[in-house]
Amino acid sequence: MEKIYYDNSTYIWKTKLNLLNYKDELLKEAVELMNGKPGVMDTYHHIRQEVLDGTINFLSLETKSIFQKISNTSVSLCKELYSQEKITYNNVILSTWVNVVRGKNPRQPAFTKEGNERYHKHTDITEQAGAFEPKYTFVYYIQMPDIMNNDDGVLYFLGENNTEYKIRPEEDDLIIMKGDVPHFPNNAPNATLDRYVLAGNVGFSNIKKNKTLF
Repeated sequence: MEKIYYDNSTYIWKTKLNLLNYKDELLKEAVELMNGKPGVMDTYHHIRQEVLDGTINFLSLETKSIFQKISNTSVSLCKELYSQEKITYNNVILSTWVNVVRGKNPRQPAFTKEGNERYHKHTDITEQAGAFEPKYTFVYYIQMPDIMNNDDGVLYFLGENNTEYKIRPEEDDLIIMKGDVPHFPNNAPNATLDRYVLAGNVGFSNIKKNKTLF
């Protein structure tokens, strides 16, 4: 993976998964996940999974094989990054979702606001939801908009001294960032293709197991 620094405390990791040949299948699975839940907005649909003792236990039967491959690879890379911190853990929690940013009419209000309030941190979101704290967030880009002018389609980061940084991801990019990095994806109002991603939060914990006499 390439580590991209924006300032001393703001950085991401980026790599390719070489899955472009599966794009149509991934898009089909993403749409099926959205359409399979009546009332779910087309912004995202959660697929929750849990990783215990290094073995992935997929709790959702909706999870498809290529999504599993992306999730497995992303978790493995996050575990490699976390191992550098030399912190003991025996539990890895994974939560994944499909996210769609419409070109002309994005339904996520946060993508239409002005100023720093556009930014969000996954650690804040999970805390408000009472979920686990993510150490890392990953995003795999299934499809990018077809028409992107100026800063259309870029992923913004908020770094030191509220400095804005940006990168325009490409299809098949996997981007990993710390869970507390403020970020937001810019829409592409002239595009005829929507942005589709598979994203996830990865957390680590050390759960003490109950001792028994047997």
